[in-house]
Amino acid sequence: MNRKELIEQTFPDGVDALWCPLLTHYIVRYSHVTVDRRRMAAQLRTLTPYVRRFLLGGSTGDGWDLNPQQFNDLLAFAEHEPYWTWDTRFLVGALCPSTAEVVRRVQIILSRLGDGRAPNFAGLTVCPPVDPSASQQGIHDHYARVAQQAGSVPLAVYQLPQVTGCEIEPATLAALVEEFPNICLFKDSSGTDTVARTGQGLDGMVLLRGAEGHYAEALKTNGGLYDGLLLSTANVLAYSLWNLVDLASGTEKEVTQRRSEQLTRLAERLFKAVAACSTGNAFSNASRAVDHLVAHGAYWNRVEPPMLFDGSRLPVEVLRTVAALFDEAEEVPEHGYFLHRYVGLE
Repeated sequence: MNRKELIEQTFPDGVDALWCPLLTHYIVRYSHVTVDRRRMAAQLRTLTPYVRRFLLGGSTGDGWDLNPQQFNDLLAFAEHEPYWTWDTRFLVGALCPSTAEVVRRVQIILSRLGDGRAPNFAGLTVCPPVDPSASQQGIHDHYARVAQQAGSVPLAVYQLPQVTGCEIEPATLAALVEEFPNICLFKDSSGTDTVARTGQGLDGMVLLRGAEGHYAEALKTNGGLYDGLLLSTANVLAYSLWNLVDLASGTEKEVTQRRSEQLTRLAERLFKAVAACSTGNAFSNASRAVDHLVAHGAYWNRVEPPMLFDGSRLPVEVLRTVAALFDEAEEVPEHGYFLHRYVGLE
């Protein structure tokens, strides 16, 4: 099967322009920090009117930090079909430091979700090895092993030099794309857009931008380089981003640009507000803080702060700062989504 056919088979109703790397929520059971599947399902239901494409276990979903049991719990969420609407699709991140660890995680994912076991499963997302000294040949060999292991399952190449310390160069990606038809997507969170700017060997690939800010300018429908956006902020600004994507495909360019600039400023202030957090990453912490406000509405401060993967919680001071920011932006509802969506999510 060639790349075009594989993409059409995986996304029969099209490849959307807005994707969300879903947060992983946590709860303590039997003294262990585990994945709170009902909490994740409650959030998912608020997003699916605007977002149909997701990434589980990405950087925003703590994919680098999940222990083996937590990752298995996340796969249990993924494989529970009632959580997903018929038209949603999700990728799963295999984010590990070394090639051997990535291959092992890919094997686990495919054993749980592959061969039609999870109809909404759309493929794997893999970064280069975490190695600042990695050569382009080493990066090529890393992805070659993963692509061979994946077989006919779509594979997304994830550019994340902030974590890996290295980048896949355009010529290396072009060689892999020519060699492996199951390499179908490229997500770039570097902020430099080097690969997309060259366009080298990317025919037939789906290009997704993961860097926050300047959203409308990035989209091909608005003269940009990317087919879509895969954004941490889609966890909490799904409607605004969905509306912006729609605007970007229209003729009101000034309105589109103005709204894109507003959302860019909001995102910048949000990430600055969580910069003091010592645990987790800014993408996860920022979205988790706002999701807490959106989930509990005006009563957010009567509920314990959201839990992180290690059992710690976001500082209350951070939540207060973010609450003031989003109250000013009028993005927080009076009534949260969580309680009335909690029932029936077993």
